[in-house]
This record gives sequence, structure tokens and C-alpha cells, in this order.
Amino acid sequence: MKTIMLCERDEYEQLPRRVVNAVKAIIIKDDKIGLIHFKNDNLYDLPGGGIEDGETPIEALVREIKEEAGATVKLHSIREFENGKYVLIYKNSSTNTIIERNFTCFYCAIEDIHTQPQLTDYEHKTSQQFVFVTIDDAIAANDRHMQQGRHWVENPTIILRRLKDIKAM
Repeated sequence: MKTIMLCERDEYEQLPRRVVNAVKAIIIKDDKIGLIHFKNDNLYDLPGGGIEDGETPIEALVREIKEEAGATVKLHSIREFENGKYVLIYKNSSTNTIIERNFTCFYCAIEDIHTQPQLTDYEHKTSQQFVFVTIDDAIAANDRHMQQGRHWVENPTIILRRLKDIKAM
């Protein structure tokens, strides 16, 4: 399990904590990876999101890909990436709480037929779009944002770097 802590240790120990379980998809096609592109900021994240009450991680994965990419996951293609677990811990300044996001990452393939994504208001506002790009292009864009202090992109970038390392083996 890889943990990224973006808050001070004393804050983590003293502030109230909220745990959020989530899934992320790794979709590879023709030497490119399917990612959510935040067009307004030119940065990339793996598609996925929170696991809702009563939902299994696989059900959440299928739902999130349908919502964010407008695509249907091929159920037989789903398999866990490495040990699957990545944890992102950060302080939500507006609520003064610690958020612990536990991500399980899965490889999967999607059908070629797409429907219109079902984006939230926030996803529309940030001009999110599911695209296929090279891993190198996504890493380069995210690295520029980490240099500017946008550290939340560190989590998907770590996974992208790991995928690049695996591909090179």
C-alpha cells in the first residue's frame, strides 16, 4: 500500500477524520491510457470515484466509468492493479477535517460503444473529459501542477509512473 500524506502529522492525529473508500480504473488501449482530463487546468486523473453505501468496489468501478467516460466496462477484464491500495490523506480546510481516501485500482477494458457521460455540475465546471493520452504526456502535465503546489495530482501520477515502469520491464 502506498500512502501520500498531504497534511501535518499533528493535524492528522488531532483533527476529526473521515474515511472515503474509492475506486480508480486503469484502461489501456493502443499504448495509451484512458484518463480524465481537466481541460481548464490541463491535468489528468484516473477515472473513478467513491464507493456508495451498499456497493461493492466492482459495482462502483462499473458505475463510475459509465458516469465519467460514458463507457461500459467489460466485466471479464477487471483485475486488481498490484495490491490495489493507495491512500491519500489531506486536510479539508473548509471543514477542518482530515480526509483519508482509500483507493483500490483496477485494470479493465471498455466496450467501443460509448454513451454520453453523466457528469456532475463540478465535473462540467472543471471541463472534465475522458480521453486517451500517452502516459508520458499525462505525467508531464501533472508534474507541472505539482511544481505549482497542486499536490492532489501526486496520487494519480505515482500510479502512472508505476505503470510506465511496468511497461518498460
